Amino acid sequence: MDEKLLKSKRNRITNPWITSGIIASIAKKDYLYNLWRQSMKKLKSKEGDPILYDKYKEYRKALKNTISSAKRMHKQKKFDKANGNSRETWKIINEIRGKQK
Repeated sequence: MDEKLLKSKRNRITNPWITSGIIASIAKKDYLYNLWRQSMKKLKSKEGDPILYDKYKEYRKALKNTISSAKRMHKQKKFDKANGNSRETWKIINEIRGKQK
């Protein structure tokens, strides 16, 4: 599992809000997706198993909300840390916007 974490684009250096739990959840989402895709081949239909697709879809939605929440909390912590320091605050704002000097 550690090799996967090293090869992943979702690491703590590029995305500090991504935790090992989120990476594990992404792996589970991928597993559910692959199960649904395999059901398409077994049933020889374009829709596949609707129950598997619903599980995948619900998990994907929950994971998306979890990642958004983690990202929001990370940004909020940065702003709280820079409380009262306008230079640091603007540095964070420009970092979020993707603005480079």
